[in-house]
This record gives sequence, structure tokens and C-alpha cells, in this order.
Amino acid sequence: MGAIVAVIGLELAGVAAGMAGLLPAEGQTPDSKTIIISITTLAVTVLGSVLFRGFLAIIPILIGVLVGYALSFAMELSIPRRLLMLTGLRCQPSIRRASSGLPF
Repeated sequence: MGAIVAVIGLELAGVAAGMAGLLPAEGQTPDSKTIIISITTLAVTVLGSVLFRGFLAIIPILIGVLVGYALSFAMELSIPRRLLMLTGLRCQPSIRRASSGLPF
């Protein structure tokens, strides 16, 4: 099972680097604010998983995400729409009947 997880992680490394701003699309320059936020978020998450004790040791990923959002507000990015895409959730009804494909 460990080899499968490693292969999946290696496949997603390029996607993660692109989302962190380290691999911009052709013709674009890297955005320094995005890189600073992503590296800070990663550092807080990794350090938190090593250094936190007690209840905080259970939630280092949540703490890292919150630090990243706080830093994006501080750097006046105010959560770019490409990072937080909730438009699909807003358009969907909160309760929906499951469709089985049968005509009734």
C-alpha cells in the first residue's frame, strides 16, 4: 500500500507546485505573493505536525490553512477566486432527490 501512496504523491507533486505558483503557465511570470503564501502555509503545517503537542498536534493542517488565509488577507489578496471556488455549491440546492436513471 505504501508504494501506491508514494506514486500518487509523486503524480500530484507537479499539480501542487503549479497551484503554489512555482510552475506558472507559459507566458506568465510567477506571482511572488502566491509563492510566499504557499511556502508559509506549508512551513506552518510541517512545523506544526512536528512541534505541536496536545490538541494542536491533531489539527496542524487546519492551522496551516487558517494561517494561509490570514496571510492572504494581510497581503491584500482577500482569497482569490481561483483558490476558493464555491460557485458550484451556491448554485446547488441543499437537499436533492437522488436520481437513479429510472423514469419515475
